[in-house]
Amino acid sequence: AHYAGGANAGKYVFLRLSKDTATGANSKQFLVTSADGATAATNNTLWPQVAFTAESGNFPPTITDIADRSLAVNTNTGAIAFTIGDSQSAPTALALSTSSNNPTLVPAANIVFGGSGANRTVTVTPATNQLGSATITVTVSDGALTTSDTFLITVAGSAQQQWRFTHFGTTANTGTAADIFDANGDGESNLLEFGTGQNPKAATLLATPLVRNGATLEFTYVRSFAALADGVVFEVEWSDTLAADSWSTSDVTQAPLSDDGMVQTVGATLGAGTAGPRLVRLKVTRP
Repeated sequence: AHYAGGANAGKYVFLRLSKDTATGANSKQFLVTSADGATAATNNTLWPQVAFTAESGNFPPTITDIADRSLAVNTNTGAIAFTIGDSQSAPTALALSTSSNNPTLVPAANIVFGGSGANRTVTVTPATNQLGSATITVTVSDGALTTSDTFLITVAGSAQQQWRFTHFGTTANTGTAADIFDANGDGESNLLEFGTGQNPKAATLLATPLVRNGATLEFTYVRSFAALADGVVFEVEWSDTLAADSWSTSDVTQAPLSDDGMVQTVGATLGAGTAGPRLVRLKVTRP
């Protein structure tokens, strides 16, 4: 430090902490020095001086930040590392606890701590076949004071998994949510209803107009962009006999006609045939 004024202005001196200890209501001590650097009494008559406030008592423990995580359905975070500490307590004396604001997605029992000392881990395993988000709170305590950190877990699925979850509360291809199940008993499977952008519990049926234009048949249907993005395959097949092995895609051409951003109207053309009535159908499959 240096003198700001007086006879010794501009001179630099070392600061020494006085041996006097603050008592009573006074919580301040003074760093005081004489011009030659010798220890001086702690009072307000010498120049220069620096006052500081001595802190005491218990302080909250610390915890490093845990970043948000995005997961695919039926996976977990793996062990996420974080660090805890406390200025008065050893890391081994600190206790950890946790909570979830969405226990349906992330039950408390599915949040598991690991590690030891200052270096800890947390592993979060969302519930099976569930989608959504949950805020996880990790709290460290020294027995008197606590500090918390929160992070967001987001579980996302494919378009079809999201569709199943929206309508059936699960992403699993089983039970009433199975591809082959007909949830509303209208003769259309869940996969067909997903592929064509329908609500599987609503009283709707896919319209597939078929018209003859000379020697050509024109077949029209709609398909969902979400289903296309998920890899669902749409095939227009024809048969002249209805025999199980008679359905064919030969000579069928498909082309988009229009869309509304959610579903696309598609036109398929094929020969009308010469052996009597020709039957046409839409086949929807997924890999």
